[in-house]
Amino acid sequence: MTGIADTAAILEAARVLKREGNLPGAADLLGKALPQDPGNADIALALADVLVALERQPAALGIVDLLLQHRPDHLLAMVAKARLLLLIGYNAEAADLARHCSQVQPERADIWALLAAAAHADGRIDEARLAAKQALHRDPGNAAALGTLGHLAAERGDAAKARDFYRKALALKPKDARLHYMLGLANLLLGDLPEGWAGYAWRHQVKPPFTAHFGCGLPDWPGIPLLPGQRLLVWGEQGLGDEILFASLLPELLKRQRDALLYCEPRLVPLFARSFPDIEVVGRHDGFDPAAHGLTHQVSSADLGGLFRARITDFPWHDGYLRADPARVAHYRAKYEAMLPPAMRETGFILGIAWRSGNPALGHYKSGGLADFAPLLERPDCLCVTLQYGDTAAERAAMARPPYHDVEVDPLVAPDEQAAQIAALDGIVSTSNSAVHLAGALGKPGWVLLPAARGTQWYWGSQGDATPWYPSLRLLRAAVGEGPAAQLDRRLREIGTPPG
Repeated sequence: MTGIADTAAILEAARVLKREGNLPGAADLLGKALPQDPGNADIALALADVLVALERQPAALGIVDLLLQHRPDHLLAMVAKARLLLLIGYNAEAADLARHCSQVQPERADIWALLAAAAHADGRIDEARLAAKQALHRDPGNAAALGTLGHLAAERGDAAKARDFYRKALALKPKDARLHYMLGLANLLLGDLPEGWAGYAWRHQVKPPFTAHFGCGLPDWPGIPLLPGQRLLVWGEQGLGDEILFASLLPELLKRQRDALLYCEPRLVPLFARSFPDIEVVGRHDGFDPAAHGLTHQVSSADLGGLFRARITDFPWHDGYLRADPARVAHYRAKYEAMLPPAMRETGFILGIAWRSGNPALGHYKSGGLADFAPLLERPDCLCVTLQYGDTAAERAAMARPPYHDVEVDPLVAPDEQAAQIAALDGIVSTSNSAVHLAGALGKPGWVLLPAARGTQWYWGSQGDATPWYPSLRLLRAAVGEGPAAQLDRRLREIGTPPG
């Protein structure tokens, strides 16, 4: 057994190594000490904490599990395990364990706050709200509980209330990167762009990171023209839709910094290279060497918003900044026009439709079903073409009048081909997904079916039917309890004709 004095000395040495930034050294020290006394909770929990800092969460969970084998009723070990389960995405298991801990020690505000976070992540909204209130009843200054209440407010569409909770939480934990980031999203949703971009930039410091960083270790671009011989790496992040959205900032970037390279999702290379001939476009790949391209500074395309979109009036009107392949556009237009009844070729509509989002966190809230589009599918003056990625065969087979599925286009493989397809259409109607971003970036008319609260991305704003990012799109915001079918039916009654 490791004595109290020995434990204290080991922990102090580990703390010194952590202060010096030597996390591997601290992990090595604690890892060598633990086998001598596997039931030593102080050393085991300290080691788990260091492993989390090293982003080795599964290893940390293994250490805590080993401790619980020796001391199955150790409350701090159970709390640590619940935190780790939540961190690596085992939300239901985390909530179950946190709930048990709250019953063992009901006066601990931190356990209630943990239960609130886990229940929220597991979709147990009422339990999350009650647990957060229990935490604040015991400790009005519990930042984690305030943060969870902020998330819950944001998800029910009350961005102003969410902002209040995040501000209160940050007053208690001013260095919490995730809280800064969430406050940034709330401010962007509310149209407070300077504060919003400042908070949004904190996403790079959130641990564990939720988006990859492709800056290659280069210095941050200061936002001013670089010196001769210096070159800027601009890299995309988060997803196809986000890269398309932020590509709208490239023309302004190139007015300020002409020598630049765009490092993007490989599937977007043909489309971006055609649309932005003044910048070299390279698809992300292993072994990319920034020195071989003469790159000296870096910036994420998502961070260009803070430089070029400080006010709504900074958004230029555009009729599309992406350029589809003209030959492929003509090909699809001729094909689809030939499918319209002859009497409808002058007055009919060729519409693209999509009904699902693949976003792993929010897709469920943004999505509908093909049956929701029956008001369009049943119109004799409409040819509906599916833009939906993934396997839709069963859904199409269930429809009396299914949309046309073009086997030439696979959006998951070739967004450039889908861009040509969309450019050939009169307009689109879709839930919020990459097809909408392509349509807006191409300047095609479209209706975006948005959920009432949770699932509405910050760039759609919190109110109104327009977005400055895509002037050609109109936003259809659902009422509470309303789905895509009701939204679409309501819009068709109001307008009478589809977009186009």
